[in-house]
Amino acid sequence: MLACVSIDLLNSTYIKFLTGKLNKMVLTVAGSEKIDTSSVRLELITTEGARISDVILQKLNDVHFSASITPRSSQPFKLKIRGTTRGGNSFERISRQTIKPTTFVLRGKYASNDYTLPLGAVTFVHFQLCNFGASEYFDVTVVKDKMGYVISPNVRPRRVIKGRCTTLSIRARATRSQDVEKTDTVFIIAKGRTSKSVASQAVRLFVVPAAN
Repeated sequence: MLACVSIDLLNSTYIKFLTGKLNKMVLTVAGSEKIDTSSVRLELITTEGARISDVILQKLNDVHFSASITPRSSQPFKLKIRGTTRGGNSFERISRQTIKPTTFVLRGKYASNDYTLPLGAVTFVHFQLCNFGASEYFDVTVVKDKMGYVISPNVRPRRVIKGRCTTLSIRARATRSQDVEKTDTVFIIAKGRTSKSVASQAVRLFVVPAAN
């Protein structure tokens, strides 16, 4: 009987692969107790199922494997694991996630007031955009927050040189006492004009009473 086998990335953050950089990931193989783990092989395939390349797997334990991948282009791909069960049957499984290599990363760097929104005070949220591809302009969109507390909805385009980072600053201010102990989210999207790569990042802020 064919074992029920599935694969998944251990942590969604590993989906943010950088083009031309060594990216490490950990995979979880569900149903591994029914397979011959020494037979497991990993391939990168296109979203249409065509083979791109083989990847060396390192066994961490009976459930987890590690692998290192250096994408040569921004072509989206999936992971395919194949092998045999302990009963001698062949199997192959394809990951649910489509991995889209990008040329830059966007992350939350810092928020003043300890990541809170004190009533009546301005909180500064800093995001960091690091470009590992060719120098280019990035357009930044600030998504409207559900509470309407973001007071800097526009961020000018930034030209970021290859290998450099830039800081994007967003301001927010809480004004309604009924929102105390609620959470608002500052969410931005960046897109490279040339690479067409897209990244997004969110920072959550907790509304608190005004400081004494």
